[in-house]
Amino acid sequence: MYNSRSTENICRSTSDGLAWNQNVRISGTIMLGGTSSAKASFDIPIPIIIGSDAVVSRLPVTLWRKILAELSHEDIKSMTLLSGIFRSLFQPLLFRKLVLHPYYTSLADRGFIYLHRRRWMKQSEFFLLPHIAPVIEECYIVPHGFRPGDGESKWATIDDIVDSIFNILPNFPKLEKLVCHQVDLTSKRMIGLRVLSLKSIWLDSCYRRGRISDMVPMPLDTVVLYNSVPPRGSHIDPSFLSLFLHSPYLKKLVAGPTDDILVSMILHPKPFWHLSELDVSIDCIVSNRNFVTALNRCPELKKLSLRPFHKPVPKHGLGSFPSHIVPKLQSYRGPHVCLPVFANDRRLKTIDISFVCSPENLKKSLDRVKQPAQDHVESLTVKVTDNPLASALLHHIHISFPSLRVLNIKQATCSALDWLALLNGEEHCGIQTLQFGVHIGDPYLTWNTPVQQIRKVTRAFVYLYPSLMRTYPSLQRVQIVYNINGASLVWRNRSPGRSTSLDLRDVRVEVDSNKPESTGRRLRPVEMQMSRGQWSVVIDRNLLLGLKPSLTYA
Repeated sequence: MYNSRSTENICRSTSDGLAWNQNVRISGTIMLGGTSSAKASFDIPIPIIIGSDAVVSRLPVTLWRKILAELSHEDIKSMTLLSGIFRSLFQPLLFRKLVLHPYYTSLADRGFIYLHRRRWMKQSEFFLLPHIAPVIEECYIVPHGFRPGDGESKWATIDDIVDSIFNILPNFPKLEKLVCHQVDLTSKRMIGLRVLSLKSIWLDSCYRRGRISDMVPMPLDTVVLYNSVPPRGSHIDPSFLSLFLHSPYLKKLVAGPTDDILVSMILHPKPFWHLSELDVSIDCIVSNRNFVTALNRCPELKKLSLRPFHKPVPKHGLGSFPSHIVPKLQSYRGPHVCLPVFANDRRLKTIDISFVCSPENLKKSLDRVKQPAQDHVESLTVKVTDNPLASALLHHIHISFPSLRVLNIKQATCSALDWLALLNGEEHCGIQTLQFGVHIGDPYLTWNTPVQQIRKVTRAFVYLYPSLMRTYPSLQRVQIVYNINGASLVWRNRSPGRSTSLDLRDVRVEVDSNKPESTGRRLRPVEMQMSRGQWSVVIDRNLLLGLKPSLTYA
């Protein structure tokens, strides 16, 4: 579906003073079934530009590609509007990630939009163009759960559309990642997957439908399998899941909430010698026997994650766990009750307590981690419920982990005065990176504007800076989260050795680009520096109302 919108007259001026006008048809889009998720600008009319194409053509294509590597998707989309050469260079990059929604719901009162068979065939031809197909690296197939009833043959059903999508996948030579949501995997579709050069596959509620003949497992290095109770007519069994587990290639496995994937790992004829990262649901460890047996087949496992799902965390953690299983484990992420099981008799370097817990329960679990396991921990992330944070917990962390370099305390958003009281204890010479939260008021109040929030958190950091440097003399980076949606103040020590002065030019306010509501609005371009994945605000002296740009403490 092609949507044309209003025409705007854009006036710009070049660096040499030449002005040029361009009639641009804004946001010509192509949509698969009319969805906004699969749209990208593709119809740019002939521009009227004086000298711009000549300037662009003088630069080599390799240089432009390096520039594009630093731009976001929205920036690349805007660049396609500048000139014909920019369009030819930049437009294919808009389709590196292709999201396909065969059906969609436009408005509640309109219901479902049926896709005409001939219209779909015409739309799919766009993705097969010689300058589009070679750049597609990721493909997401997300059909709507609604299945149209039997009608005239001119209307395409979901199965027809999904089959046609699988038929065009071999035309994407660089396709490495395939994501399917609620797609029935028939024998025909499974055969089609085997001709692809995939490195990663994500299957969310995808089940076997019909009989699938014996096949050799697919050579994938990353497999993500989310499954639950299969619908009627579909099946889930270990033999089907084993088609995605190839021990010579598999490096990362994410599965849950059921333990079917653990059974498939147990029944696999060979151990997973290259599997280094395993992420399973906490529901899987309810069957302690299957979990331990599956881990025994992963001798090279280095990173283990236990994430929450439906069932509560077991109060007593795991039962007996032999010390010879996963001897090379270096990273653990999960509930605190299971930490001693994986920390003792192993050399964990990273611990992430991803489940919220009370300081008392966390302290009990940390006490169960015995020497010499405590001496190897370099990074610790905890989530606590108390506000303000108890000084006993921070003291216990300092004493228990002498080699700690990174400390991240989540959930606890204390005031600056509370943190000042906590930082008056003993020093820890090893910590180089510290992250914590500071409460500066309700961010949704109209008078608590983004600029006001930046001013408050900067004043709080200036207030805490002397105590931070006394408690952590090796500190190189501080991140203070002050907004519930992810905005944070970041300071990096750019001077070698111990710093005795604070230079506000080393302070930035970073905002997650995926959460633009974290500051309410974007600041002016002069206050903002763009980067991939996040954007940062330069702390200006005017925001501090008279504070000097360089502060020295005794």
